Amino acid sequence: MEPTLTNVRTSATTAVANVFDAIGTTATAATKLVTGVATGADTFERMMLDMDQSHADRSVLHRSTYRENLLVEQGIANAKLKLETKRILGQDPELLTNFNEQYAKLEALFAPKEA
Repeated sequence: MEPTLTNVRTSATTAVANVFDAIGTTATAATKLVTGVATGADTFERMMLDMDQSHADRSVLHRSTYRENLLVEQGIANAKLKLETKRILGQDPELLTNFNEQYAKLEALFAPKEA
């Protein structure tokens, strides 16, 4: 079968249609990609805003009790240390004497210097 003008036109028209279909498919895919990226960016932004708000809320609660908790924890630590020190030093008079001497030397390190 010999190519005719009609066959060549039909083939050319089909080829051009296929090219335009490919361009349309590529454009649709590109649009979907851009839309997907934009949606992901919006989601990420909302997630970051939520995390920021959660941190701010935790900070408010933390600050509301921080000083009281700090004082309680340090008070307990100091009380335990005093009891343990008293127990240990009460068992050995020589250790108590040595402790008092060392404590006085160490305390002197923090005394204001005379001008």
